[in-house]
Amino acid sequence: MFIFSFESALRPSMEVFAVKADPKRADHRKESTVARKNKEQTIRKRVLVSILAGLVVFAGVFAMAASLGGITSNKVGADNTVVASCDTDGVSTSYATGWDATDKRYEVTSVTVGGVNDACDGQTLSVSLTDSTGAQIGSGSVAIPTSAVTSHTVTMSTAPSAKLTEGVHVLISS
Repeated sequence: MFIFSFESALRPSMEVFAVKADPKRADHRKESTVARKNKEQTIRKRVLVSILAGLVVFAGVFAMAASLGGITSNKVGADNTVVASCDTDGVSTSYATGWDATDKRYEVTSVTVGGVNDACDGQTLSVSLTDSTGAQIGSGSVAIPTSAVTSHTVTMSTAPSAKLTEGVHVLISS
């Protein structure tokens, strides 16, 4: 039987030398590994901060939108809902024009709105005239009387040019 001992293999006369690594090679590799780890950590931190910042902005915008409250009446608001109407079958419109000698043009002096349902009695009828760009060029309003009359004439507060009038918008509101 043969037993080998490491201690017996070492000769007392042998000296153990520490091998010093070549500084140009080993340290460079070591530094690049450390630098690479630091760079990866920096990138991870930046990504994490970016994600957190995005979540904070999203939560803020969502909270502001939720605070608008929505529509609880038939007034304009920041929500989407059906508003009850007193006239569900629509109305008709016709224009009355007149010559303005000062401006030397035909102007829309009034708009007659017909077919207004009796359920709209007591409310305000507003008419807005627009040009080809959708800009308002004339408007007027009248209180709808409590009667069987379903046709109402709205006089324009400023008479717009008949030639420039492209659209009519009718609003019945309480």
